[in-house]
Amino acid sequence: MPPKKSLINKDTLRLIEMTALILENQGEYSELDLCEYFNGISPQSVRRDASILRSIGVQIHSSKGKYYIYKIPDEVLNNLVNIYLSYNKYETIKSIKLLKKKFGDRTLSVFVKIIKSINNKEVITLEYKKPETDKITEKNILPLSIIRTARNMYLLGYEDVENNIIKIFSFDKIYGIKFTKRKININNLPDLTEYFKTVWGIYVGGEIKKVKIEFPKEVGENIKDNVYIETQKIYQQNEKYILEMNVRISNELISWIMGWGGTAKVLAPRELIHLIKQRAEEIIKNY
Repeated sequence: MPPKKSLINKDTLRLIEMTALILENQGEYSELDLCEYFNGISPQSVRRDASILRSIGVQIHSSKGKYYIYKIPDEVLNNLVNIYLSYNKYETIKSIKLLKKKFGDRTLSVFVKIIKSINNKEVITLEYKKPETDKITEKNILPLSIIRTARNMYLLGYEDVENNIIKIFSFDKIYGIKFTKRKININNLPDLTEYFKTVWGIYVGGEIKKVKIEFPKEVGENIKDNVYIETQKIYQQNEKYILEMNVRISNELISWIMGWGGTAKVLAPRELIHLIKQRAEEIIKNY
């Protein structure tokens, strides 16, 4: 079986790889070094790549003949990483067969049109099944992003632009999509990195609370280097470890905590302690 070919332009790949190389090795590569590193490309190609990077917000400059990148915006870094990840020939969407079963020959077109609607700030209409009612209703949203997890794909979008209400919609609950071409005049879209800063998992959840969870020392030694959420702090206190974070209380967070069984003890807030007790009592009733 012949190897899969990438559809990504080789110039785009080189641009990303050059950015990575300079970021990791500030001031070590000259124009001629880069020409040699990238298999004999011309100095004009290096200058053109640097010019393209500057045009998208990367502060790349040469000093004493060596290249430096002084700043790369988080949004640009996110885009470059995402582009390069798609170069992975073995990357798969685990739910692709289910999506194809749902959308048929429109599957690829659906994703193309969603991305176009995101970029053009156009409203789309979802036929969406609410889990709590099992009824299919129409929802007009301004899409912002497609999010992938290990099990599913989600569409994030404004349900109410004026009141800044953002919702997330699971693709397995979407039964139809209409592309309205109706544009929304909105200048400042939310910074999704900032938006997810206090979100545990996918769903936004409720209010932001300062959460403290205590773990025994042997568990803490295993999780102390783990990254769960941007706002976290993990530190040792006597013979225990404390995970402290500002996070929105959600069912995903509660499920994660309860998954630790008796090795995780919530110290604060009281609201979260009450919700976990309530969930535990509901489980016990089943037995």
